Amino acid sequence: MAVTRSDVFVSYAHEDKRIANRIKEDLNKNKQAVWMDEKDLGAGHPLISSIQEAIRLASNFVLLWSRNSSQSRWVNAEWYAAWHLEKRIIPCVLDEEPLPPFLLSVVWCSFVETYKKGIEDLLAALKRRGKAKRKMRPTRSGSS
Repeated sequence: MAVTRSDVFVSYAHEDKRIANRIKEDLNKNKQAVWMDEKDLGAGHPLISSIQEAIRLASNFVLLWSRNSSQSRWVNAEWYAAWHLEKRIIPCVLDEEPLPPFLLSVVWCSFVETYKKGIEDLLAALKRRGKAKRKMRPTRSGSS
C-alpha cells in the first residue's frame, strides 16, 4: 500500500468510526486530503509501517479523543508517534474523557456540545498554518 502526503491524518478508535467518517467527509468537502486507517489492525499487521509513514507524511495530526480512544493501544501509539515527530496535533474531544497531560498545552476542538461547532473549530485550526506551540496555556479552540 503506497502512502502519499496528506493534509490530515485522522486517528480514532474504531468504536468511534461513525463520527470519524463524518469528519473525514466534511474535511474532504473542504479540500483537505485525509489519511485515515479504516481497518482494525493487530500487532504485526503489515499495514503498521504504512500508518507510520502516513503520520510522517501528514501535515496535521487530528486526534479524535474519547473514552474509547484513551483505551486504544493503537490510538495512543499513533499520537505518541506524532508527538515525537513534532507533528502539529489537533485534539478533537468527542466526550468528557480528559485529554492526556502532554496534550493539554495545545489548542483543541470540542465536538461534545455540537458537531457543527466542533467541525467549524477544526476547519479553522487547519487553516492556521505552522506547528502548534507546545508551551501555550491550555485553551479550547475559539477561546481567548
